[in-house]
Amino acid sequence: ALPIYKLVRLDFFSAYWNVNSSLYFQDTKEQILMHLKEGIHSHLGKNKDFQYIFQPVSASAKLYINPHAETELQTPKLDWNMQVENIAIELTKPQYLSIIDLLESVDYIATSEEHT
Repeated sequence: ALPIYKLVRLDFFSAYWNVNSSLYFQDTKEQILMHLKEGIHSHLGKNKDFQYIFQPVSASAKLYINPHAETELQTPKLDWNMQVENIAIELTKPQYLSIIDLLESVDYIATSEEHT
């Protein structure tokens, strides 16, 4: 078998936590889909309404797999070269408190299920 070469690219990967965002569960399926599509980051710029935990970053990776590495013992089985932009993680106080509230709610639900 021939060596395998793969190129992986990740563009505009980000995480955000909007503290005072509106809920969409009462909207129609089409409206929910429209809201979600509007939230997808593109090369045109980041969404100014989002409260990012980390800003959009890009990464790329080159992968080389040698299926004959066990028999030839000259080259590695796997060679992985990855480049990632710097990632700065930032939480505002309202984001932090909101995440803590969510975790406490999940813990409460899990605890109450154990006792029923």
